[in-house]
Amino acid sequence: MKKFILLSFSLLPILLFGQYEITIKASVIDEVTREPIPFANVEFVNTSVTEITETDGSFKMIFDDYVISDNDTLLVSAFGYEPQDIHAKDFYKFLTNTNKIFLRHIPAGKSISPEKNNFHKSLFGTVTVNNIPVQGAVISVKDSFKEGRTDANGSFSIDAEKGDIVLVKYLGMIPQEIKVESVGRLDFKLKSDGELMEEVFLMGRYVEKPKIDLGYNGKKNYDEITYSAGVIGRKEIKTNYYQLSDLLNGRLAKTSYSRNGSLNLPSSYIYDIDGMIYTSENGLQLPLIDPQIIESIVVLNSLSATHKYGTLARNGVIVIRTKTTGYDKPDTEKPKALIEGNNYNESVRLAEGADRSDISQALKTASSFEEAKLIFLNSEKKDAQPGVTFYFDASDYFLRWDREYAIQLLDRIGQIGYENTKALRALAFKYEALEKFSAAKEVYQRIAIISPLDAQTYIDLARSYKNTGQYREAMDLLKNMLRNKKEGVDFTGLQNTIENEIQHILAFHRTKVDYYDLPNDLRSAKFNYDVRVLCEWNDPYAEFELQFVNPGKRYFSWRNSKLQNTQRMLDGIRNGYAMEEFIVDEAEAGEWIINLKATEHQLGINPTYFKYTVYTDYGLSTEQSETKVIQLSDQSEKVTIERLKFE
Repeated sequence: MKKFILLSFSLLPILLFGQYEITIKASVIDEVTREPIPFANVEFVNTSVTEITETDGSFKMIFDDYVISDNDTLLVSAFGYEPQDIHAKDFYKFLTNTNKIFLRHIPAGKSISPEKNNFHKSLFGTVTVNNIPVQGAVISVKDSFKEGRTDANGSFSIDAEKGDIVLVKYLGMIPQEIKVESVGRLDFKLKSDGELMEEVFLMGRYVEKPKIDLGYNGKKNYDEITYSAGVIGRKEIKTNYYQLSDLLNGRLAKTSYSRNGSLNLPSSYIYDIDGMIYTSENGLQLPLIDPQIIESIVVLNSLSATHKYGTLARNGVIVIRTKTTGYDKPDTEKPKALIEGNNYNESVRLAEGADRSDISQALKTASSFEEAKLIFLNSEKKDAQPGVTFYFDASDYFLRWDREYAIQLLDRIGQIGYENTKALRALAFKYEALEKFSAAKEVYQRIAIISPLDAQTYIDLARSYKNTGQYREAMDLLKNMLRNKKEGVDFTGLQNTIENEIQHILAFHRTKVDYYDLPNDLRSAKFNYDVRVLCEWNDPYAEFELQFVNPGKRYFSWRNSKLQNTQRMLDGIRNGYAMEEFIVDEAEAGEWIINLKATEHQLGINPTYFKYTVYTDYGLSTEQSETKVIQLSDQSEKVTIERLKFE
């Protein structure tokens, strides 16, 4: 029989002591404002008992009584707050008096003051183009970390004072710069910059959107689709594609390809080709299709997308629509080069660490740790507005002397950029590169508070939970993203990454998560790639080019560009994500090269940073990974950021 002690105070937490289980309910509160603190971390140190507060600051912790001893330490922490710790036995006594745990803000340094941190949003208004509101426009105060984005109604609010210079930008539009004459309402009307053949926002606003053929589900606009659908349109089917496997390879999830180009379908898709149904089961040969006659390809995976096809479609449907009705075309000899002129014969320098800034040059003159600290402190005092680069470069230098001191310098970015998603994401990048995963998690949790409608927010949170051993929390987030269940957030552009993260957790931590409600193809234990390159940047507006060179000196280029990848870039801006992943499977033996070139030079106190993580043997027990962070504005000339060798 269980024995219970019930607390009778109505405002107190429920604390049940029994033979097997203890349940604690409480809240984490800001000591000064008395506001709840969401995404605070509550954990018994060195145990698996951890929780994260909800949006109302509350948490519920359940554990077996033998798991936690009286001398175990409860730690409560949140980004920007001083952590609190207490022994379990003292915490239980504490709970008999109150269910509120108060945290105090970390005192700000010289670069930020309480007044500056108190964003009262004194400037508000809308951003429009031809009287149509635009979502994702960036509004910022020049030479500061005050920044905001417009919502779906084109509305914004930001803290600004009389005399401030306010900047507004949106993809394909002429940026505006206005001096604030008085606080209150200020509306912006943007005009096309003339670079694009059509104004970018027309693609998603008042031009009639093309219909996507979803097979038995009919034709719908992209925004009307309520389930995951991987789409390849006619414009993406270039003349270098000679067979269906070439076209699909690396473009859509859940398909794999052999070295001879044949298509492997382990999850038994069915094909809907111009209304005729073909199955890949029992070795049935599919008709040959010339990619150049294909109008569109759509891959449907979810039950809601495939149920009209019946049980044969339980693992997915590939819908192919062609320009003609003829399939069986004679094989012809194709040129060897996949893309005309894609031979790689360049000599590109290796990317180097940042050592050209004033602070880097000054620190180089130091002959001791103490002298270097003095140089840094004097430079910080002289700089009216130290920026992200100032602290990054100083931290990089001090890693040779004292790792903890170097990390303390990074912490200052959390103060000056406390309300700025771009600065905070750069900080999280740096923490991850230094394998300070708990610190990175707290930064991502802070971003979730100030940018709750950005898709990137939640994939970052899920990966940070995975990196800190909170696999259940990571999986729960990923499931919601997979099903597009977060109100006001569209995860469609991140579906491949979401699925890979889910399968990666199952590959290593299957017994620690609930996975039985996942689609069958994601539950498979057969998951691995030779190489996965995950790239992220802290500004969706950043423009750059990535180049992958294989051992045969053939290259593939991917661009984040308003002129050459407009729709992809626009989707990232509107839905708040800035990442892309690249998979190399059955990699050719030899050296692979990854090059990077920024196509837009950006300076200031809050520049764009680029993080990339290279995984080898991804999903296998032999997996290895390395994360690096570089400043994009330093890469105006093409540089080599990685060389990989395969035997």
